[in-house]
Amino acid sequence: MARFRTTNINKKRSVGFWGFGQAAEISRYLVDSRSEGTTNNYFCSFKKFEEFINAEGKRALPAEPIHIALYLTSLIDACKSSTVIQGALYAIKWAHKLKGLADPTTNGFVVHLVEAAKRKSYTKTTKKDILTNEQIVNLCDKYKKIHKTFSF
Repeated sequence: MARFRTTNINKKRSVGFWGFGQAAEISRYLVDSRSEGTTNNYFCSFKKFEEFINAEGKRALPAEPIHIALYLTSLIDACKSSTVIQGALYAIKWAHKLKGLADPTTNGFVVHLVEAAKRKSYTKTTKKDILTNEQIVNLCDKYKKIHKTFSF
């Protein structure tokens, strides 16, 4: 803790209390408000949104709710999982909060699209057949020959 205080005191002396050096510190602390993995995920997800929206000739920050809705619709149409869609939503929300902008992800269109994505299932679950006793014995015999460590 003493090292932190000394470093800050030296920065205050060299740059001034409200100097530009503090802005870099504030930025770093704001980004560090989430874990490194979460920050990386949000950053990558937001970059994908930014590429999408820039290709449409619009700005990512501040984003309009209708543009977020269009992006989420494109993810749903691409059969992305609800986890990916929620991650995109949280990334957009995160970027707006970091910039001190109003949160456009609370708009009704956006909220309902995320809810729809949760209910839409793209992966079909296929249950495997149950193994019979005979199949289990055959598997054991097969691997008993390969690995002589089994003792039956």
